[in-house]
Parts: sequence; structure tokens; C-alpha cells
Amino acid sequence: MDQFLMMIFFALTVAEYVSFYYVIFGKRAQVTKKKAMGLLVAAALLAYGSLQGWSWGTGQGYAILVSLLILQCVFPVRIRENLLLGIAAIAILTFLEVTVHGILVVCFRLERPYDMFACLASVLAGLMLTEHILEKKKLDRRMFGLSFRMRAMVAAVEIMLCLLVTYFDFVLQEVLHGMAKDVGMVLVSAGSLTISALLFAIVYYFNSMQDYSMQAEAMEAQNEQQREYFEQLLKKEQDTRQFRHDLISQLLELQNYCQKEEYGKLEGFLEEMLGEIAEIGRRQYDVGNDIVNTIVNYYFIPIKESCKIKVRGYIAEEQRVSQRDLCVLVSNLVKNAAEAAGKRQGEILFEVSQGKRGTRIHVRNTMEGELKMQGGFPLTTKEDKRNHGMGVKTVVGIVEKYNGIYRFKPEDGWYDVEIYF
Repeated sequence: MDQFLMMIFFALTVAEYVSFYYVIFGKRAQVTKKKAMGLLVAAALLAYGSLQGWSWGTGQGYAILVSLLILQCVFPVRIRENLLLGIAAIAILTFLEVTVHGILVVCFRLERPYDMFACLASVLAGLMLTEHILEKKKLDRRMFGLSFRMRAMVAAVEIMLCLLVTYFDFVLQEVLHGMAKDVGMVLVSAGSLTISALLFAIVYYFNSMQDYSMQAEAMEAQNEQQREYFEQLLKKEQDTRQFRHDLISQLLELQNYCQKEEYGKLEGFLEEMLGEIAEIGRRQYDVGNDIVNTIVNYYFIPIKESCKIKVRGYIAEEQRVSQRDLCVLVSNLVKNAAEAAGKRQGEILFEVSQGKRGTRIHVRNTMEGELKMQGGFPLTTKEDKRNHGMGVKTVVGIVEKYNGIYRFKPEDGWYDVEIYF
């Protein structure tokens, strides 16, 4: 019987942590064949633990460690990220369990192990209610995302609250008796839950304001890039008009040579015209898409003489990505490559391809110095950190909008970006 109850306890603990990652951290399951083997190992570890006859406290610690392994297998998180998220989850959930446990014991006089079952079930029910509220109110769960320092601060606050509840629980049991003790415990627990809820509300509000500010800055940058794009289109239109005007004059000159039967001059004039057209073709880059062509030519032609530039591949005019998003995405990638490689007369490779599965954009350029990475993303090398570094966030936002894949990789003096849609 104890073994069966321990297995139920393990299952509730695992469900609690998986639900917390899903609801609060916004993680979504992504199990590969390799990770499925890890889940089998975790199941075996839980079965082994249920047979050991441990105390409920020891069993809970064991279940939490196995839960971290299961979280690593279920969700697409790196080991370091999982450890950091796990520490925050342990602190927050432990506080919730201690607080809820105090209320349940006072109200229902439950004994072990049923008090622990009721406690875990109550926390799970609370997480489900939170998920319902997030979905119904259309709240962005990304706003619960925290930096390492903020996550450490929240975890520290939750641990202090947990110690506070435990201490007052001890004091109330030693000093007060009967109804006074029960009322005191309920008030302490309710107050701690309120503080915790307010803490998460503050985090959500802070992140929402910060996200709004970043979106405004990104929108301003995108508008500037679109303005540049339309200026490029206008210049292209003016060049086309000039070419059309010159072509009429040249055709009249050809007609004049034909009427005078000056075929030698006619042949020489035609060769000169074809040479100019061929030179224009050599100066222009063409990958099949007008938006991409305009942007690539605008940034690469001015540095063509000082940098070694290769542009190759083809993508069609019609893309699943909107024209505006494609413009902003390619502008960011190409502009950053031109700025980095143009400083030292470096090299740039711009490559696109399109197949049945989707579209690939690959930009590779040389760079000076060492590029620092944080969480898989490059950090801006410019001194004004606040007003720079938005390009990467904009690119990531567009790629995620279309459920694409991105990769940023600095290596041996080169910087690689690959985008898949």
C-alpha cells in the first residue's frame, strides 16, 4: 500500500512541475526519439524510488530531482536553462506547497500522506485555473519570463516567504492554542499567498512595459528600413526612366545609321550598347525576388570594390512571409553583414534557396574581434546598448511569427546566420 501511495505522490509531483513549466514559463512539449529514452529512464527511476521505503520528505526530494530530468526530456531547453528554471520552480512551488499545506491542515485536519496529496492536488488545480485565466484573458505568458538576476530575486523572495510561513507556523503552535492558532495560521498563509500573487503581478507589469518599449523601438527601426527600401525603389524607377530616355535616343541613332547604310558604325554602336547592358548586369545582384534584390544591391554595391561579395541562389516573388516582414528581415541581415565586413574589407556570402519544404536565407560575413553570445543570441558590440541590438530581436520575432528556425553562430572570425521558413 505504501509503495502504491508513493507512486501516486511521485506522479503528482512530476505533474506539478510539468504544469508549472507549461503554464508559467510557457514551455511546450517537444519529445524526440533520443529524449524518449530519457523518459523511460525517468520512469524506471520513479519505480525504483517507490520500492525503497523512504520517508515522505526524502521521497519528495527524490521526485523533484527526477522531475528535472523529465522536464529536460519533455521541453526543448538547454541543461543550463533547465537548471536555472528548475531552481526558480522549486523555490516557488515549495512556498506554495508550504502555504497551502498550512491552510489544509487547519481547515481539514488531514494526516500524512493525504495532506501531501491534497496539497499537490490543490497546487495543480491552481495552475490549471491560472492557465484558464491566461487563455481567457489572452494574456501573454512570455511576460512571466525573467532574466537570470530577476529569477534569482524572485526565488529568494519565495524562499524567504516559505521560511516566514514555517517560522510563524512554529510560533503559532507554541504560543497560541485552539481557534486563535488556526486563525493565525490561515491569516499568515493567506497573506503570504497575496504577497506572492502581487510579486508575479509586478513582474508581469514590468515585463509588459519593457516589451511595449522594445516594440515601439523596433517599429521605429522597421519604419526606417521600409523608408530606405522605398527610396531604393524610387531611385530604381528614376534609373529606369533615364534608361528608357537614353534608349529612345540610341534607337534613333541606330535608325540613322541604317538609313545612311553606315553598317560599320552601326555594328560598333550596337557593341557599345551591349557592353553597357552587360556591365549593368554584372553590377547588379539578382536572386529572383524584387524585394531581396533591391535591398542586396542597395547595401552591397557601394562596398563591392572593397569587399569580396558572393550572392547566389533563387527565391520566388511569392513567399509565405509577407513582403513587409521579408523586407525588414533581409534589411537587418544584409545591413549588419555590410557594416561588419565593410570595416576591414572583408568577405560576405549571401545565399538563398527555396524548395518544397520552405525557404532558407544564409548570411555569412567576416568580423573584427570576438562576438559575445548570451542565450544563443549575439550581443551588440556598439557602445549604446540601449539603442542598438534591436535587429536581432526583430529578426527572431519575424522568424517565430512564421514558426521558422534561426541560428546565430560566430566562429573563427566569421559570423553565420541561417534562417529557415
